[in-house]
Amino acid sequence: MVQEQNYAAARAVFQRFKAGLENDGAVLDEICGSLALLHATYNSSLNGNRFPVGEAIEYIIAAAMRCVGLQNVRTIGNRKGYVDIDVDGQPFSLKSSSTGNPDTIGLINTRGPRRTRWNAPTIFILAGRGIGYADPGLLPDAANDDVDQLQLQRAPLESLFQNSPEWLLECDIPVKRPRPIGGERVRTVSEEVARAIINSRAGGQPSFPLLQNNFSPLEYRPE
Repeated sequence: MVQEQNYAAARAVFQRFKAGLENDGAVLDEICGSLALLHATYNSSLNGNRFPVGEAIEYIIAAAMRCVGLQNVRTIGNRKGYVDIDVDGQPFSLKSSSTGNPDTIGLINTRGPRRTRWNAPTIFILAGRGIGYADPGLLPDAANDDVDQLQLQRAPLESLFQNSPEWLLECDIPVKRPRPIGGERVRTVSEEVARAIINSRAGGQPSFPLLQNNFSPLEYRPE
């Protein structure tokens, strides 16, 4: 079993973050509003948007942490293993669930039979629920391997929030949009990156005029 003291610093940081949001409703409103606009703009039901939207959420949460006075907050992605945000040397994983109430939350993509363990203090952004925190000390044996992913069961997480409400800030985290229907225009991050590159200019002239003249947007076809 994971030793409790290993997570004391992470828990203290989350409590400061939670208290800061409780004391400054404007920041919390901006979190919820920006996430709603993010989902409205880039439908994360599309595979091409799923990871960029997830990373965008990390930037939003890091900015909110700075807003409420946390120091030295950095978004660092996978540079230190399964870490997304670092707060003054304290690493956190950030996991979002935008579908309402799934049975499980993916923690780590393992890509094969290699077994791994959940050992990162984790902040959860849960649609219809709020902003929560858990770690393996609070939820021992709640994570399990499922083919190519280490997953956290939602039931023990919800039980933690019910029995120890200090680990959840209830708020209106938005649910992502459903999959588009046929013929609906959709925006993808990859298309906009490609368009920006192809439309770039050098010395006042188009850098890639042939590609620019033949660029076509995504033609979405439902599966």
